[in-house]
Formats: sequence, C-alpha cells, structure tokens
Amino acid sequence: MNAQTSMHSAMNGQTSMLELSGDRAALPAFALPTSVLVILASALSIVAAAIHLWVIPEHLAEWWGYGTFFIGLTAAQFLYAALIVRTQRPAVLVLGLVGTVATLAMYAWSRAVAVPVGPMQGQPETVELIDMICNAAEVGLIFVLAALLGRVPQPRQDAGERSMPLDLTP
Repeated sequence: MNAQTSMHSAMNGQTSMLELSGDRAALPAFALPTSVLVILASALSIVAAAIHLWVIPEHLAEWWGYGTFFIGLTAAQFLYAALIVRTQRPAVLVLGLVGTVATLAMYAWSRAVAVPVGPMQGQPETVELIDMICNAAEVGLIFVLAALLGRVPQPRQDAGERSMPLDLTP
C-alpha cells in the first residue's frame, strides 16, 4: 500500500499505516470523523473563552480598555464554539482561523515586543502558565479548523459547465 492509498484510506475513516519515504518505520494514519473534529473545535474554543473569562477581572483592574478587549474576546470565542457546531461552512472555518491567529499574534506581540496600547504601552508582559494553556488550546483549534477546512467538498464542474474564455470582440 503506498502513502497516497494510505492517506485515502485514512481520510475515509479507516485505520492504516503510512510509510515514510524510504524508512521502514510507519506511523498510524487515521482521521477522526468530522463530527469529532467539530466537537473538538468547539471544546477548544470554550477552553480559550473560559480562560479569557477568568482573567477579565485582573485586566479590568489594570485598565478598562484591557478588560473590554477580554470581554469581547471571551464573547466571540463562546459564540464561535456554538457556531462551529451549527455549521461548518468554509467562511465559518476561515473566520475561526483568522480570529484565532489574530488572537495569538496579539498575544505574541504583547509578550515579545510590548503591549501596544493603554497604561502598559511599551512594556512587554510576562508569560504565565495560564497563558500557555490558553495558547495550546488556540493552536489546537487552528489545527482542527484547518483539518475541517481540508474536508470541505470542492464543487464539481461538469464537462459542459467549464468556463470558456470571454470573447469581447465586436
């Protein structure tokens, strides 16, 4: 069985072995059912939202702007957890990817460079254990959403429906 056949079998929910090019070692190549990935995506979004909910009071104490940001982020992540269960349209998956990447980028900037606004502007924040747990949930969410996006069926074109070059000559 070649790697392509193994991956095809894996995408159909069958457990198989994926051979690495030239190596004798093999890795199990199995895919979780889409329903499990959807539940996992929702759960990861809930974990991130719950952590952000937990830190709202300390951010409100620092500055109302920080607290407001975390209130909005928490609401968005809880709402996304419900939305992803309801529909897995490509636009919804991309929305989750973009929002989560933006959240992680903001986090990374505030730790590696500095907080961009507010009373702590210009000062980098410290990395805490709770941050790392939240980051792990968000990175996991990115991978799960990417996997779901990869499963979106592509529209098929019939032979007669193929686009023809547009002739604009009079």
